[in-house]
Amino acid sequence: MNTYFITGGFGFVGQYIVQAIHEHDPRGELRVLTRTQRKTFLDLQKLERVKWVRGELTQPESFVEHLAGVDAVIHNAAMVSFVKADAQKVFESNVVGTRNLAWAAHKAGCKNFIFISSISAIEFRPPQVTDETFIPDLDYKKKYDIYGYTKRLSEIELSEMKDDMRVIMLNPSVILGPGSERVETAVKAIHKFPILPMMDYVNAFVDVRDVARAVALALTNGRSGERYIVSAHNASMIEFTRLVVDALEKKARVLPLSPVGLKLADGLVALLDVLNLNPGLRRPSQMNIDKPCSYEKIKAEMGWEPIFTLEESIRDSVKSVISNQ
Repeated sequence: MNTYFITGGFGFVGQYIVQAIHEHDPRGELRVLTRTQRKTFLDLQKLERVKWVRGELTQPESFVEHLAGVDAVIHNAAMVSFVKADAQKVFESNVVGTRNLAWAAHKAGCKNFIFISSISAIEFRPPQVTDETFIPDLDYKKKYDIYGYTKRLSEIELSEMKDDMRVIMLNPSVILGPGSERVETAVKAIHKFPILPMMDYVNAFVDVRDVARAVALALTNGRSGERYIVSAHNASMIEFTRLVVDALEKKARVLPLSPVGLKLADGLVALLDVLNLNPGLRRPSQMNIDKPCSYEKIKAEMGWEPIFTLEESIRDSVKSVISNQ
């Protein structure tokens, strides 16, 4: 019987990971680290063989005893924020927390460490299709994307442990599927506005259920110290938004945001920065670049391919939003 230690199990992605590992190993014991236990979208509380462990990654003494006898750690927990004032908190949570967990796992004799990183830890070089070799400039990341910066720092530290413990790093792109907050935000906007101006850059998307399958595959596939992009579909944000509109059976018009509109939006975010009122918005011009991604590496080395089409992911996401209204 294998024992798994999973962090971030109450989050959107984490719930699907817990479910996938539970199904992957019918006899396995799952220890899920949480700060506060709450109801989950997938009703994970009803699962047998799952033990909820209270602890905090920045306080190793709160969880180290629960790593005894663990065969694999799946580290999904992270603080996602782009607010400059949160920079230190994001660093403590994502870098220090990951460091604490990795070393504690190694000392406990754990042989398998799966790290859920992010596409934000990879550089985009349009018009090239992004792959795992695209290494971001850390100074730029630190200034403009503290989340991606912390994820990349953790990747570097974990790579240095690849000979002491099997380390696999997964980099999902934009994650959709039932429970997606991104789709929920789009649905709310479509209900409010008949015309939707949208930046027309290409983004990369993947279904949360396909991400969870990749995590299960990573337990026995892939090379230690390597990172693997988990992405399925490249589509423009206009196409994405129109698919959400179609799934809602609405008649909202989706139009490209004009250059003037882009400059105005940049100016508004800059003003919020000056006034220290920015809730975490990034300047649209920094986001308005094509981000197509390749999943050739994970396909070749793990045999992973997406099951869900972009249309299916959006349809199921919209259904879950409507059912929870």
